[in-house]
Amino acid sequence: MADEKKEVSTIEVKEKDVNGLVNEVRELAEKKDKDCLDKAKEAKLDARLDAMEKSNQELMLKLANEEKVKEKMQEDFDVFVKKMTRLPAGASESKSDEIAENYKKSFNDFVQKKISQEEMLRKSSEYIQKKGYSVDFNTAGGFLVSPEFSTEIIKKITEISPIRSLARVKSIVKSSTKIRRRETLPTAFWVGERKETTKSNATYGLRELTPKKLGASADVTLELLLSSDFDMKSEVSADVAEAFALSEGIAYTTGNGVEKPFGFMQDADVEIVNSGSASAITGDGIVDLATALKTGYNGIYLLNRTTLGEVKKLKDGNGRYIWVSGGDLASGNPSTINGYPYMEIPAMADVAANAFPIAFADLKRGYQIVDRQLMFMAQTDNKLVSDGAQEFIFFKMTDGLTVLPEAIKKQKVAA
Repeated sequence: MADEKKEVSTIEVKEKDVNGLVNEVRELAEKKDKDCLDKAKEAKLDARLDAMEKSNQELMLKLANEEKVKEKMQEDFDVFVKKMTRLPAGASESKSDEIAENYKKSFNDFVQKKISQEEMLRKSSEYIQKKGYSVDFNTAGGFLVSPEFSTEIIKKITEISPIRSLARVKSIVKSSTKIRRRETLPTAFWVGERKETTKSNATYGLRELTPKKLGASADVTLELLLSSDFDMKSEVSADVAEAFALSEGIAYTTGNGVEKPFGFMQDADVEIVNSGSASAITGDGIVDLATALKTGYNGIYLLNRTTLGEVKKLKDGNGRYIWVSGGDLASGNPSTINGYPYMEIPAMADVAANAFPIAFADLKRGYQIVDRQLMFMAQTDNKLVSDGAQEFIFFKMTDGLTVLPEAIKKQKVAA
């Protein structure tokens, strides 16, 4: 019994006590007249100091391990309180509370060093046995302990084209809308004295946009509707909205106009500027692309993430990189390409021969989006009877069209 007390007291020696003892011995050694100490005594003193330093390091390691054990016991304690306070078969509520309270008291005693680590482990084992089941084996009770789930669903990033934030957007209530566009200016003539002015009128045209229908449907079983930790109706709606944004972003960029919007990169009236290389983009070609747009338009570069990586390597004719980091986004200074801002459009093509990987455009002037219905959801009840699932149907009606081709320039990878 005395040996056990001695061991406990040794464990409780503080780091500062050991270090203080080491320093005291060293100070005494320094104060001694070295001439009075023979070589044997010096060697003996050094050996004692080395032994004490070793003990100090061992104590530090033991204290560190003890702290880790304490943290592990705290984790176990949290699990016990949360997962194992349920009553075993035949046990009363008061008895279960008493067992849990005894365990809490033992754990507090361990933290306060009133009981040893070995004693705490023994009491933990007894606690599990008194509860009548174990989480280590499914058949012994593990099946009774529910796993803890996160309150969120981890979702992959969906790269969506931000065309809506760049183009002009209009909501309509009818089946279509027509946009008037001036096609040509009247011609001005120099007129001499007493000469008649040549007649010339401006010409106008109409561009019609008829919203196309984008749809999606999803089945959710009755069991999932009743048992899921999430509001499945909201989850499905959010996922479909994200899918709609992905699909329409692609259509606004490269759509062919067949039952979908007509993308600005597909418009034959948009001017093409070659890159200057049959297989790559070039710094000079990107400068030429911006130069092709009339002064007065607020053009920005449009390209995907992969192409942007290629652009960052390019230099102009003077050997300067054409991509410049803004460095201070908080002050409204974004990074630029050739001095102009840019936007990543995932639907843009990658760099390849004869591809169109970059555009320089003022979409606010050049591209029109119309929405008739942002998103409509319907749910059917009849299918629930046949196969035990609730069907959610979603629709969105939207269209897009280039209304001013001269506000957009696109680059082709070609010499």
